[in-house]
Amino acid sequence: MIDFFLLQNSIIEYTKDDFIAFLQSRGIKEPAIFTDESLDLDKYKADFSIFVDFDSYSIEELSSDSQNATLTMDLYLVRRNADPKSLKTGLLSATSAFYDWFFKKDGCNRSFAGLVDFGRIKEVDFYDAVSGSINIKIAQIVIEAQIEL
Repeated sequence: MIDFFLLQNSIIEYTKDDFIAFLQSRGIKEPAIFTDESLDLDKYKADFSIFVDFDSYSIEELSSDSQNATLTMDLYLVRRNADPKSLKTGLLSATSAFYDWFFKKDGCNRSFAGLVDFGRIKEVDFYDAVSGSINIKIAQIVIEAQIEL
């Protein structure tokens, strides 16, 4: 049994609290917005925002008593309201920080503090111009997490 609502909210809260603390410890500006609402660039205009989107759960039967679920989620880091060079530098720094945070030595972040069994960063995509503007830059981090049920 999987409680999708509880799992998603727990992952969001853990990531928000722990990653923001990690950014602060590195002297990197923290996001003004960290939400699972849709990526709406007209509604959210903060200098730095993070959006979380839970894409899908793929469930595979392992036996008559167990299943394996693969959760795919996207994390969007959005930088805006500055010149293109500063935005790109800030975006790359924040994305690198997330990568470092995710792979911390204790491995806790790869499991989101035990909320999933194992996570991996599958892909990182950078969008240098968004909605026709070079003054908005986005990094999309695709994460897959395994959960044995």
